[in-house]
Amino acid sequence: MASTGEESSGSVRHVAFFAMGGTIDKDYPRTTNGYAFEIDEPALTRVLSALPCLNITHNVKSVCRKDSTEIEDDDRIALVEEISNSLAQQVVVTHGTDTMIETARFVLRSGCAYDKKIAFTGAMKPERFKDSDADFNLGAAVAVTSICSKGSVIICMGGMVVSCQECFRCLETGNFLASSCGHTTCETAAMELAAKEATWQAYKMKTSGSLRSRMST
Repeated sequence: MASTGEESSGSVRHVAFFAMGGTIDKDYPRTTNGYAFEIDEPALTRVLSALPCLNITHNVKSVCRKDSTEIEDDDRIALVEEISNSLAQQVVVTHGTDTMIETARFVLRSGCAYDKKIAFTGAMKPERFKDSDADFNLGAAVAVTSICSKGSVIICMGGMVVSCQECFRCLETGNFLASSCGHTTCETAAMELAAKEATWQAYKMKTSGSLRSRMST
């Protein structure tokens, strides 16, 4: 059940989907003699359209089409603005895995989640792959937005559902965890991620008006 509207009606809830690119959206190259994967249209559109009994209405917006290692603060600002301008209270963001936690924390610190329930998800393999985890993760993310509290920004990956503030990624296995795994490389990465959270200050400087007034202090 698709819809261009953004408000829930009766017992049918509305979910806004925002795509940031990443592995989940990667597709085989279309150029002649191409060999590198290309980030295509949001994969979640194919997933949602293939479901016969979808008890939600939804809209899909592509914010950017980038590998997550290439995502910059301007891309995160664009995402925050899209979420803030959306009437939907339940939001799912698809994102590359490398900087998913960083972007989720940026969104949380921006304050745009104060009246919304937001879930971030992605995939370890492109949705086009037969053995991709994309469908599984997307389903979990949609479900989470129906039960988490307003103001939440959640990471949903590989069966793990955890607040972005408490989420870590093990660099040894690639798994998303509810706490640091203790490996030296992971501890270092966690400290680097904490330091990067200062980038929300750049967002505060570039935004104005009502959105700025809602930001966390």
